[in-house]
Amino acid sequence: PIVCTEGGIAALISIVTGQPASVAVGIALGVIVVGVILTATARSPAEARAPNPAVTADRSAAVPTPRGYGDRRAAAWSIAAAFSFGISLFATGRAGGLLPTAWAVMPARVIGVLAVTAPLAARRRLRWASGTGHLVLIAGICEAAGSFVYTTGARQNIAIAAVLTTLTAPISVGFGHLLFGERLQVTQVLGVVIIFVGVATLTALTAQ
Repeated sequence: PIVCTEGGIAALISIVTGQPASVAVGIALGVIVVGVILTATARSPAEARAPNPAVTADRSAAVPTPRGYGDRRAAAWSIAAAFSFGISLFATGRAGGLLPTAWAVMPARVIGVLAVTAPLAARRRLRWASGTGHLVLIAGICEAAGSFVYTTGARQNIAIAAVLTTLTAPISVGFGHLLFGERLQVTQVLGVVIIFVGVATLTALTAQ
C-alpha cells in the first residue's frame, strides 16, 4: 500500500514546482490516493481466517512472519520505492512535455536492459518457466503502452495523470476477482467505492 502513494508523490511534486491545481482538485486527487491504498491493502487467506492453534506452530516455523525490525525495514524500502516511482512519474511527465513521447519513455527501458537483462543474460541466469513466454510478452507490451499513454496525458496535467496511473492496483484487484474468483475484502470494496467517488468528482471539476 505504501508504494501505491507514488502517484500522489508525483502530483505533489508537480504542484510544488508550479503545476496549477485548485484546492478541490487536490482534495479529489487525495481521495483517489486513499482509495487506491485501501484497495491494495489485502490480507492473505491465512491472515483473514482465525488462526488454528493446532497448526500455528508448524506454519510459523515454515513461513516466518515479519515482526518489529522486519516490518520497519520493509516500510522503509517501500517508502523509498514510492518516492523513486513518484519522481520517475514526474520526470517522465515533464520530459514528455519537452520531448517526443518515445524519447521520454525510452530511458527507463534502456537502463532496464543494460542494468538487469544484459547482466542476467551474460551470466546465463535469464530464465523463465515453460509456457510463460507469452505472459512476459503481454506484460512488456502493456507496460510500454501504458507508459506512452501516461506520458501523453501528463502533457496536459502531470498531477491528474500521475494519480490516475495508480489505478493499476484496483484494476488488478478487479481482474483477479473476475478471472480467478478471488474474494474481495471489505477494505478493498470500500477502496473501490472511494475511487469511483474521487474519479467522478475529479471528472466533474476538470470538465468545467
